[in-house]
Amino acid sequence: MKRERAVVIGAGFAGLMAARVLSDHFQSVVVVDKDERVGSLQPRTGVAQGAHLHVLLKRGQALLRSLFPTIEQEFIKAHCPKIDWAADTKWESKSGVFPRYVSDIQTYSFSRPFLEGTIHSLLAERPNITFVCSHVEKMTIENGLATGVQGEGIHLEGPADVVVLAGGQHFPINRFSGAIVDKPAEHIPIQITYRSVVFETASLNFEGFKQYYYQLAPPHESVGAVICPIENGRAVATIVEYGPPVAIKTDMDGFMKMAQQVPGGQFFKILQDGRALTD
Repeated sequence: MKRERAVVIGAGFAGLMAARVLSDHFQSVVVVDKDERVGSLQPRTGVAQGAHLHVLLKRGQALLRSLFPTIEQEFIKAHCPKIDWAADTKWESKSGVFPRYVSDIQTYSFSRPFLEGTIHSLLAERPNITFVCSHVEKMTIENGLATGVQGEGIHLEGPADVVVLAGGQHFPINRFSGAIVDKPAEHIPIQITYRSVVFETASLNFEGFKQYYYQLAPPHESVGAVICPIENGRAVATIVEYGPPVAIKTDMDGFMKMAQQVPGGQFFKILQDGRALTD
């Protein structure tokens, strides 16, 4: 017998997957997020590193297929390239180039906004899942458990059986649930900067491979890079800086100058005649 109601706060990847699992066990699942662009297939301000490189591992894609049997058709429809991670990747570091060979480590490649938007569309087809655009203004805590939420646009009669907090690192969790959530003992600063540009894949100078990695080795190196194909004939090129960034913001000329600093020269060679589709 299904319980009555579950509420998920946050419609990022974690929140969407939680909603899918809960929908098998609850009559109603309400997903709350303040961002009007949830499901839009575009990078969103509230999604950490949403415009940069993301990879879903093979096990993760297997789990997606089990929860969404038709999702692979969506990948194919959007021309998401299938990557053999050992055969299709030129992967190098200061120690040299890794060998390439045919393997069974094969996954579809896509951007995070595409994946989240696709999952959102599939969830919207499930009759017991509802999406609400709203700020969460109040939470009800009973016996150490969150049992309800209130906010503009949220109209729930009675408490929820389960509330899942998936609002990300900037969600003001302590304002609502300080009594049930321990504060972290310490914060560890990590100085890593990502800069990404999306290119037309056909304009890039790949030479017998589909994606490229230069794996930096901090603290000995400060710059690394990745070029990964994504949906609809595009590829995302990301420069990774370790340590204090050389600049807070970079225009396209600055990005290409930084591309020349990636060791080995292969990253810049692939991109130098490429057609950029984003800033």
